[in-house]
Amino acid sequence: MKKKNLFAKALLVAMLSTSISCLDMPLNTFAATDTAVSSTVTSIGIQTPTDGKMTVGDTFQLTPQFTPDNATNKQATWASSDVSVATVSSEGLVTAVKAGTVTITLKLTDNSLEKSVVIEVQNKKATASIPTRGSASTRPSNSSSSSGSSTVINNNTNNSILTGTWKRDSKGWWFQTANGYPRNRWGLINGTWYFFGNDGYMKTGWIQSNNAWYYLNRSNEGVEGAMRTGWFYDSNYKDWFYLDRNGAMAIGWVQVNGTWYFLNPVSDGTRGIMKTGWQLVNGSWYYLNPISNGTRGAMAANTWIGDRFVGPDGAWIPNRTR
Repeated sequence: MKKKNLFAKALLVAMLSTSISCLDMPLNTFAATDTAVSSTVTSIGIQTPTDGKMTVGDTFQLTPQFTPDNATNKQATWASSDVSVATVSSEGLVTAVKAGTVTITLKLTDNSLEKSVVIEVQNKKATASIPTRGSASTRPSNSSSSSGSSTVINNNTNNSILTGTWKRDSKGWWFQTANGYPRNRWGLINGTWYFFGNDGYMKTGWIQSNNAWYYLNRSNEGVEGAMRTGWFYDSNYKDWFYLDRNGAMAIGWVQVNGTWYFLNPVSDGTRGIMKTGWQLVNGSWYYLNPISNGTRGAMAANTWIGDRFVGPDGAWIPNRTR
C-alpha cells in the first residue's frame, strides 16, 4: 500500500512539473506557428509618353503602377526590344536614339507578370550642326530647326489660301468659307498664317503641329492668331525663342544675321529657350553673351573670356594661356 502511495505521489509531482514548464514557455514560441500575410502583384500599368511618341534625343521617365499597391514582389527589370532605336535604364528612363518603333518591357523578377509599351521615335527637327573646333564654316548657313512643320505650311500653299469672312461668337474666332469652315489645319488669309483646331476655332499661343512648335499671337500681341516668326520674347517664360521663316520653333544651334545662338534642345520644360553664359555642348564649352545689351545670347568667338580663350568656332581652347 505504501508503494502505491509513493508511486502516486511521484506521478503527481511529474505532472505538476510538466505543467509548470509549459507555463514558463516564452510567448514567442507560439508565434512561430503564425503565417505572415503576403500580397503579390496582380497587374502592371505603365505611364507612357503623349501619343506614344518621342523625338530623337529626348528622354522620358516611364512610371510603373503595381496593383495592389501593397504587393511585396515589386522587383522588376526594364528591357528594350531595340537599343539602336531607344534605350531604357534600370529606373525606366527611356532615351530616344533614332527613328523607329521600339517595345519597352517591364518584367517582374519572379517572372510572374510583365507589361510592354510601344514607342514610336521620330526624327528631331533639322537643327544646325554643332560646330567643330577650327572650322566655323562647317556650321550650316541657315539655322532652321524645323522640318515637318515647314512641309505643312509650304507644300500646298495654294490649297491653304482661304477666302471668306471672319466670324466670332462666345467661344472665339472662326472663318466662314463657301464650303463651311476650316478645321484642324493651317490657313493662309490675306498673307497671314492661322491655325484652326478640331472645333474650327482659331488657335492662339503655343501649338504643336507635325512635331514642331509654333506660336500664334494672343489678343494683346498684335494681330490675334497670326503665326509668329523670328525672335519672340515669351512673357510667360520670361525668355527668348526663335521661330524660323516657316514659324517653327528652333532648337540647337541657330545662325541669325551672321551670329550664332544656342537654343535649348532638351525637353525639360524650357525647350527652345535661348541659352546664355557658359554652355557645354557635345563635349565643348561655348560662351553666350548673358548681358542684355542688344546682343544677348550671341556666341563669342576668337576672343578672351576672362582667362579662357574661345577659338574662331566659339569652342573654348583649354590649353591656351595669355
